Amino acid sequence: MLRRRDRWLGAALTCALGAAGLASCSSDQHTEQSRTSSSHLNPSPTIPNFLLYAERSIALGASDLVLDGDVGVHRPSASGSGAQVAVGAGAVVDEENNILSPSVSLGLLSAVGDIQTNSLQNNGGVRGTVASFSAAAMPPLPLALASTPSSQNVTVGAFQIAALNPGQYGALSVIGTLFLNPGTYSFASVSLSNAGHLWANPGGVKVAVRDTLTTGLLSTILPVVGQTASDFTISVSGHDDSTTGSPAFSLGAGSQIAGLVTVPRGTLALGDSVAAVGAFAGFDVTAGHNVTLTFQNGFPPASQQPHGQQQLSGYVTPAMASAPLVGPVPASTPVHLALGLPVRNQQPLQTFLQKVSDPASSQFHQYINAATFAANYGATAQDYQALTLFGNSNGLSVTSTYGDNLLLDVSGPASAIEQAFYLNLNYYLRPDVRSSSPWTGTPRWISRRPCCEYPGWTARS
Repeated sequence: MLRRRDRWLGAALTCALGAAGLASCSSDQHTEQSRTSSSHLNPSPTIPNFLLYAERSIALGASDLVLDGDVGVHRPSASGSGAQVAVGAGAVVDEENNILSPSVSLGLLSAVGDIQTNSLQNNGGVRGTVASFSAAAMPPLPLALASTPSSQNVTVGAFQIAALNPGQYGALSVIGTLFLNPGTYSFASVSLSNAGHLWANPGGVKVAVRDTLTTGLLSTILPVVGQTASDFTISVSGHDDSTTGSPAFSLGAGSQIAGLVTVPRGTLALGDSVAAVGAFAGFDVTAGHNVTLTFQNGFPPASQQPHGQQQLSGYVTPAMASAPLVGPVPASTPVHLALGLPVRNQQPLQTFLQKVSDPASSQFHQYINAATFAANYGATAQDYQALTLFGNSNGLSVTSTYGDNLLLDVSGPASAIEQAFYLNLNYYLRPDVRSSSPWTGTPRWISRRPCCEYPGWTARS
C-alpha cells in the first residue's frame, strides 16, 4: 500500500506543479493511473464493505490514510452543506476501494480510488474511475444497540487496574485501566481521561452507551491481544450537544481504537493522529489530521443486526425517498403514532361488503352496526391488549383506544420510537415547503414483535 500511495502522491504532486506552471499535467490526471489499475467500482454496496459509513457526511483531514475498506454516505443532504465526502489535502484512500457519496471533494495532493458520485470537486487530487451515485443502492446505516443503563456509576482511578462484569451501569469514568469481561454492557455515558484505557477481554464484548463516549489524549479502546475488531462492538445512541456542538463520540488526539463502532444519531469524531482499526459509522464522521484508519472485519450484514420479527414496507412515498436529508430528530421530540391491527375474518368481510353493495343481493343495504362489526371482524380483546402492552413496555403512552380494537393511538419521545421499531428518525426537507418534516431515516420500520398496521402494510399480532 505504501508503494501505491507514493505513486499516487507523485501523480498528485505533478498536477500541483502543473497548476503552478512547473510541470505538465493533464486536466484529468486519473486517466494515466487507470491504465495501470483496473476499476473497482461496486454497483451493489453492502454494509460489510465499508470502513467508514455515514448518514450525512464524512470529512477526512490532511494526510489521513484510509486502508482496505470503502467510504460511503447513505443519503443526499440539503443543499448548502458542502461536499458530503471531503478528502483533505494529502489524504489517501486505498485505490482498490470506493468512495460512494452524492457529492465528493478532493483536496490538493490527495489520492483516492474509484468514485461513485453525482458531484465531484477536484482541487488537485488524483482519482480512479468516476461513476454515478445511486442512493437507492446504498445500505441503511447500522442501528444503535438498545441501551438500558442503571444509576450505578463506575470509576477507575489513576494508576488503578480493574475488571468489570457485564451488566447495566450509569456513568463510566476511566482514569486508569479497565478490562471488560465478555458479555453485554449498558452505560449512561463513557469517559476516558488522558491515557485512560478500556480493554475488552477475550470472548466478545458489546457496549451500548445511551448518551456520549469521550476520551482524552493518548487513550486506548482495544480488544486485548489476539482478538480482532469484531470482538469489541461499541454503540453510542446519543446526539451531539445542541448548545456546545460537542460530538456524541469523540476520541482524543493520539488515541487508538479497534472495534466496530456505530453512532447513528450523532457525530463520530476522531482526533489528530488517531489510529483506528475496524469499521466506523455515524450520522456524521470526522477525522483530524494524520489519522490512520484500517479496515478489519466490517459490520455484520443487515440480517445479523438488531431487528424485530418482521420488516414493514410501503409507507415511504417517492417524495420521502428523494427528499434531502437535514438532520436527526432530537431524542426528546414527541412523536404520535396510530398502531393498527388487521381485521379478523377478512374473506367473509369482503364477501359481506360485496353483497351489501350489490342491488341484486338480498343483503343489499343491509348494513351492520359498530358492535356487530367489532364482534365479527374486529381484533380480539387479547390481541388489542397485546398491542397495548407492546406500547407501554417500550415507553409509549396510549392516547386513544377504539371500540373495534383495530386502532391504538400512542405517543412517546423519538428515542423510544427508534428503539421500539428498530429505526433511525431523521428530518428531511419537504418538496413543497421550506421547513423540514420528521420522516423515518430508512424505509425499514421494523417492530420488536408483530403488532402494527400502517397504510401500505399489514401485520398480525
